[in-house]
Amino acid sequence: MDEILKQILSELQQLNRRIENLEAGQKGLENGQKGLEAGQKGLYLLFSGLEEHTKVPRSMVVKLSEDVDQLKGSVTRLEAGQARVESKIDSQAEFFIGKIGKQEMEIFMLKKEVV
Repeated sequence: MDEILKQILSELQQLNRRIENLEAGQKGLENGQKGLEAGQKGLYLLFSGLEEHTKVPRSMVVKLSEDVDQLKGSVTRLEAGQARVESKIDSQAEFFIGKIGKQEMEIFMLKKEVV
C-alpha cells in the first residue's frame, strides 16, 4: 500500500509540474497577446496619421489640376489673340507693300520726267 501511495504522490507531483508549466505558458501567451494588441494600436495610430497626411496632397493635386485647367484656358486665349495680331500684321504688311510699290512707281515716273 505504501508503494501505491508513493506512486500516486509521484503522479500528483508530475501533474502539478505540468499544470505549472501550462500556467507559465499561458502567462507567456497573455503577455504576447498584450504586446500584439499594443503593436496593433501603434499601427492603427500610424495608419491614421498617414491617412490624414494624404488628404493634404490630394487637395493639392485637385488645386493643381484646377490651376492647369485655368492655364490651358489662358494659353488658348493667348493663342487666339496671337492669331488675330498675326492676321492684322499680315494685312497691314500687304497694304504697306502695295503702298511702297505704288510710291516706287511714282518715284520712277518722276525720275523719268526729270531726266
